[in-house]
Amino acid sequence: MNSGYREFDQRLRSLDKKKAAIKEGAKAEMDDTGLVELKPHGQMRRAFFRMLPIRALMILAVIGVGYKSFLLVSLGSANYAEKVSLLNASGRAVDQIGGWLMQVDPVTLKIAEVISPLIG
Repeated sequence: MNSGYREFDQRLRSLDKKKAAIKEGAKAEMDDTGLVELKPHGQMRRAFFRMLPIRALMILAVIGVGYKSFLLVSLGSANYAEKVSLLNASGRAVDQIGGWLMQVDPVTLKIAEVISPLIG
């Protein structure tokens, strides 16, 4: 008897979740028997963005470019280029990936120009 109530409660919870998802957007589909069923379409998109935290990736990218710019200003462009070339020349894959990521790009140069007077 208790398991019957549990199954009923689970069914009610799943229906409530589906109803909430349909409120956010749904499309009507007809199955083979001719029954029209509403299927939420926003749910997959939300699940994808929950797996891929865009905001966190953007924050990491901004911090990385800021760090590269700070290193470029503090080491100087010649010394920075030498360090990056040493990373690229290394045989290990991790060092080569690091060298590729630390290459000077236009955004890094622009930020370095802006923060150069601030750092001195």
